[in-house]
Amino acid sequence: MKKIKALFCAELRQFLSNGEVLHHRSRQHFLNWKIVKFYFKGEIKMKKIFAFIFTIMTAIMLTLTCVATEPTIVVIEEDYGIAPASIIDPDTRTQVSNTRIAPYNAICKMYVYLDCGCSTQAGTGFLISDNCIVTAAHNFVCTKTENGSYVHPYGKVEKINIYFGLYYNENNVSTCYAATLNVVEDSDTEFGYMHYINNSRSSAYDYGYIILDDDQISDLQGITTYFELESLSDTQISNKSIIITGYPSGKILYTGNGMTQTITSTKVYHNVDTSGGQSGSPMYYVDSNGKYKVIGIHTSGVGSTAYNSGRRIDASLKTMYDSIR
Repeated sequence: MKKIKALFCAELRQFLSNGEVLHHRSRQHFLNWKIVKFYFKGEIKMKKIFAFIFTIMTAIMLTLTCVATEPTIVVIEEDYGIAPASIIDPDTRTQVSNTRIAPYNAICKMYVYLDCGCSTQAGTGFLISDNCIVTAAHNFVCTKTENGSYVHPYGKVEKINIYFGLYYNENNVSTCYAATLNVVEDSDTEFGYMHYINNSRSSAYDYGYIILDDDQISDLQGITTYFELESLSDTQISNKSIIITGYPSGKILYTGNGMTQTITSTKVYHNVDTSGGQSGSPMYYVDSNGKYKVIGIHTSGVGSTAYNSGRRIDASLKTMYDSIR
């Protein structure tokens, strides 16, 4: 608080002296936190002073409302040789300006802290129910290698900071319009990612989840619209218009549109622009009833093909998620 007071006083002094001439009636003038006493003439107007004070106090309150601490972010390089994301020129993504509304308030930014202490992973997740967050499994594992082998192949999650409806304005002030969750490993929360480790971190197993406990669910009561998983046939999914919305390693929620390209039994390749931190983002479309239908989980950037890709929602994967949520 002392730092805030000092900052306020310093900023106000600079503001009052910037291009203005103050005419003091007495040498016994002073400026501190409790009393702001000054005399003025000419162009300085009281409403200008109050506007400045209001701006400073608003910024302070918004910062205290929800501060998403930005740790050192690691751009994940996966073992199957594909970078996490790529921009397919030109970058056509746009910033989401209103994170209060569906479906954006059901998308979260995640900071994943691992017990090995090597790094903090940044990723994206999305709600398919009031208790289930879907994401990419590689967001939960350590990627540090030595001599071609993983240093911590069986490391586990220690805690995750999750921010729904996170928004940063042009002044770098953060606000969580939906909810903030701090998930720790020894809570009743369940993490799903060991299948990825146990299968040599294969891209076919790059899907994960977080099952929230009752207290965490109550924090999400303001979110009432969820994404729905959908398993489509090869014909239905080919050349389909899709949307990908997620949080890159920066702080802004971005959304982009594109088309599906090549498909396999477990992968969907697409030309939507993405960047590091968007792993775990929903690959979705809006159906005729206004439902947000997810056909894949974004996981990877351009590798051996010219396209980004994600884990396809096939029938077995949809059944698995339906059974745990």
